[in-house]
Amino acid sequence: MIDILKLKERYLNLFPDAKDVPVTLGNENEKILDEIERILEIKLPEDFRQISSFYNGDLLGSICIFDVNYKVNSLNIVEETIKHRKGINLPNKYVTLAEPPESFIVMDTENSSSVIWCDAIDAERLEDKVFNSPPKIWNTYAEFFENLLEEEEEEERKY
Repeated sequence: MIDILKLKERYLNLFPDAKDVPVTLGNENEKILDEIERILEIKLPEDFRQISSFYNGDLLGSICIFDVNYKVNSLNIVEETIKHRKGINLPNKYVTLAEPPESFIVMDTENSSSVIWCDAIDAERLEDKVFNSPPKIWNTYAEFFENLLEEEEEEERKY
């Protein structure tokens, strides 16, 4: 099991200025996450909720993750998920996290918060999981976030 507090510490070591920027401040963060659940009719995994208390989205590990706070940023997980539900019939259990060039990253809210990074052309195949190219899959959102931190740390070491 991944220690979320250690992930937070690693994140703040990489981005010390984040300590001074309130993510969404305590109870407000919980309200936003509850609203996301209501709007998208899903249950957010606990590791996602915990990580969202200090990381709301942004560039990390060369990936621009959509903002959790849908009230302040138009590129957010709520709007992007709704767009893909309409556009490609994204199954309701998925939340759109990011769209790197020619790919698609989603979190499965029913399968222990697993994260799937697939080719953009395979995004419509998430339900049957018959992909043209093998996707990258993390068992939990915490594992995915840790992977992004590792990539960011590796970049830091280069400079």
